[in-house]
Amino acid sequence: MSDSPRNLKRRMSSLKQWQEGLEELLSSGMEDFEEKLFTFLCDQNELVSMDRFKNLLEETGLRDNDFRLNETMKKFRAVLERQLHDEHELRGMMDKDTFLDCVSDNIVVISKALTSQFVIPEFRTFTDIIDKIFKKCEGNEKGTPAQYIPQLARGNPKHWGVSICTVDGQRFVNKFVGKEPSGRSFNELTLDYQKSPNPNELTRCHRVDPPHLKKGLVLSPDRFDIKVGLPSKSGVAGGVLLVIPNLMGIFTWSPPLDQWG
Repeated sequence: MSDSPRNLKRRMSSLKQWQEGLEELLSSGMEDFEEKLFTFLCDQNELVSMDRFKNLLEETGLRDNDFRLNETMKKFRAVLERQLHDEHELRGMMDKDTFLDCVSDNIVVISKALTSQFVIPEFRTFTDIIDKIFKKCEGNEKGTPAQYIPQLARGNPKHWGVSICTVDGQRFVNKFVGKEPSGRSFNELTLDYQKSPNPNELTRCHRVDPPHLKKGLVLSPDRFDIKVGLPSKSGVAGGVLLVIPNLMGIFTWSPPLDQWG
């Protein structure tokens, strides 16, 4: 969901600081990028905050659970674990040697992210626009969930979510679902109040399940793929998958369907 005014102000302040320092960071070239990055990020005590570093990466669309950051995040966790048993170290803060050791294995993707080399350089500006569109569409109450499949018929029409992933792995998720996913496997069978087996509907609806995808967009007289000019696919669970070639994939989900499914 969108940030609160306080968080937005803090985030914009961080972004402005980064943008102002980015040009200076790159002015002397990419040699010894890790050391230049440390110099830019460190505080007056010559320490770098893990949280600040991860927040800056997230601003570029790079999440800390991205597999390309596995080594860095594993070392971060080891540092935090060590700091738990050392009262002389500030938790979550790293000196130069520690920081350089942590980021060195993944410096290629880190440098690409922080020097605006991803396919969407100003990712936060892009997601702010998506946020506005998301909020605008949130009040749309047209349509009804598919009635011929019991699990889908019980779907909450107010559920609404958007997920985006670019070809560079920049990720964004915005959701309004009313309740958290169950945590169960997508195809796990559970019992309803009559002790009858039913698929886990919330989890299934978060999955693009090919056997359940129907050509609702193709059947529509206003062919979405032709009118918009982008390949897309809809599903009876309320999902729509849209592909922008060589740029990103976008998945939207909300149970209500129109007359074309």
